Amino acid sequence: MELVEQLNSIAEPEGRAELKARIGAWWNGKDFDREAYLQKVEKQQDSKEVTSLKIKPLEDGKKVSKPTPRVAALETMWGRGRYVPGDGELDAILIEAMGRVKGRIGKIGLLGVDAISTDVIAESVGEALELVEWREPCVKRSSELTENARVSSTDLDRMNRFEDGSLKSMLSVDALTYVDHKAGLCSRVYRALRDGGRWAVLDYSANPDFNPQTAFASAWAEPQLMHGEVLQQTLETTGFKFVRRVDVTRMVIDSVKAAFARLGPALEDVVAEGIGGRDAALMLQEVSWEAVAWRKRLKALEAGKLRVDIWIVEKPGALSDEQLDEAPSVANSSLEAELFSKSEAEIAPAEEVESETIDGLMNEPQISADEGEDESWEVEVNEDAGEPEEELDQSAVDDLFG
Repeated sequence: MELVEQLNSIAEPEGRAELKARIGAWWNGKDFDREAYLQKVEKQQDSKEVTSLKIKPLEDGKKVSKPTPRVAALETMWGRGRYVPGDGELDAILIEAMGRVKGRIGKIGLLGVDAISTDVIAESVGEALELVEWREPCVKRSSELTENARVSSTDLDRMNRFEDGSLKSMLSVDALTYVDHKAGLCSRVYRALRDGGRWAVLDYSANPDFNPQTAFASAWAEPQLMHGEVLQQTLETTGFKFVRRVDVTRMVIDSVKAAFARLGPALEDVVAEGIGGRDAALMLQEVSWEAVAWRKRLKALEAGKLRVDIWIVEKPGALSDEQLDEAPSVANSSLEAELFSKSEAEIAPAEEVESETIDGLMNEPQISADEGEDESWEVEVNEDAGEPEEELDQSAVDDLFG
C-alpha cells in the first residue's frame, strides 16, 4: 500500500520533479536529502515570483503623444498599436512558434513586431523583451505604448542590436520581405542566438511572376520577395536547422477583411473627435493608399500568388539550462527499492549529477513533426514577363471614400 501511495504521488508535477532528484542522488551513489531538496524548491518558487514582478500591467488609459499621420493611418486600419494586420489568434500562433522559453537562460528578441503584439508576448512568457524596430516612425510609438519591452531602432540591413549568443528566442515580422541583404540578416540573427535557440520568421513569399508594385505601394520600403523554397534555402544555408513551416495566409486574409469591415466606423470616430488640419488630411490620404494597396494584396493572397508563412528554424545545439518537466516511469522494483527504502534521517544533499545523464534516463525520445506534412509551395517558374502592372489609380481612392 505504501508503494501505491508513492507511485500515485509521482503523478503530480511536484512528485515527478522529486523523483528526478532522487534518481540523481541514486546515480551518484548518494543519499537523497528530501528536506534540503524542498528548501531548494521553495527558493526557486520565490525566485519565480520575484521575476514575474518585472511584467508591468497594461494601462488602457495611458497618455501618449500624437502619432505621425502615417502611424495614425495604420492604427485606424488595423487597431491601436498595430502596424500590420493581426489579431489575438495570430499572436497566439506566433507565441507557440517561438517555442518554450520559460526556464531558459537568455533574452527574447523581437524585430519589426508591433506594440500590441509585443505586450501580448511579454505577458505570455512572463518577462520583458528586446524590441528592435527598423521603421523610424514606429520606434517612438512602440516605446510609448508597450509596457514590457526595451525599444531601439536599427537599420534592417545592418541589424546589430543583439549581442552574440544573447538570445534564446527571436521573432521577426516582414523583415526578410524588406531587407536587401537577406543572407546578412540571417547571419546576424544566427550569431545572436544561443545554441539551440529558435527563430520564428513571419514573412511573405511569392510566385516568380508576381509583381508587387501596386500591392505593396503603401509599404515602408520596396519589397524584395522570394519564392518560399528559396527563402527556406537561405535560412538553411546560413546554418539553421529547419523545424517546420506554418501557413497563416488565411489568418491574414480574415484579419484584413475584418479590418475593412471596421474601417467605416473607425473613420467616423476620427471625424467625431474633431481631428482636422494638415495632419488629418495627410492621415486620410495615407488610409486611402493603404486600403487600395491592401485590396490588391488581398486579391494576390486569395489567388495564391502571394503567401504568408511562419518559418520556424533553430540554431544547432542544445540549451543545457532547460528545465525539464517530463515524468519518467519506474523501470523496475529494484530501482524503486533503492529510491524509497532508506529513511530520510540518513540522507545527505546530492548536487553533482550531470543534467545530460538524467535527461537520458528521464525522457523518452520525442518524435518530431512529420516532415511529410511540410506545406512546401510547388509552383511553376514562368520565364516570361509577369502580369501587366496597374498604376495606383486615384479613382479607386475616390470610390473608396465616396
